[in-house]
Amino acid sequence: MLDAKVKLDMLDGILRASNVPEPLTIALVHSTYPSSTNAVNHLMALEDDYENINLVAVSTPFIEGRDGLLEMASDIATSLHEYEGTLDGYWLSSGPLVELDGLVEKLFEENQLLPLFAENIEAVKEGALIGVVSEPESIGKSAAQKAKLILERKSARDIPVTKMDAYTVAVNVSTAIKLQLPIPSNYLKLSKNHIYQ
Repeated sequence: MLDAKVKLDMLDGILRASNVPEPLTIALVHSTYPSSTNAVNHLMALEDDYENINLVAVSTPFIEGRDGLLEMASDIATSLHEYEGTLDGYWLSSGPLVELDGLVEKLFEENQLLPLFAENIEAVKEGALIGVVSEPESIGKSAAQKAKLILERKSARDIPVTKMDAYTVAVNVSTAIKLQLPIPSNYLKLSKNHIYQ
């Protein structure tokens, strides 16, 4: 996974360039799946370092399977209603929930909220302002290094937890226009083939 600071820095860069008058309140949408909860905890721990970002954790119990995904999405939509009028958008965290096709559209229909950040490219295509994901090549190298250490019978405590250093940035210019948050030119350069409308 990418470092939480990298993700927050990317979003904060857009907000600083836009000179937002007040911090944006962003719901960290996630399930209780361990990796999702862990990612949200890392983001929440860094929140005080960002004056333009106010994070609120909004979770749903993890339920396995396709029906579980639909139930979790419905539960998140209901939970977001509790914050009606106080949220500027949401952060679609990593984990099983992000795999549901049409989640961005469903949450917009029910809550008129768009994701300001997503941890997958598909969500940016569907309307998230920005997304940052690890490069598949970087993930593969990390997995290969771990596999090598496992095959060498290294202890789990001797296998380092690594953070990805190569990533893909995606932006949605239509969402930027709707939210009146211009995307800096250096972000557009980083996005290359991942600029969506």
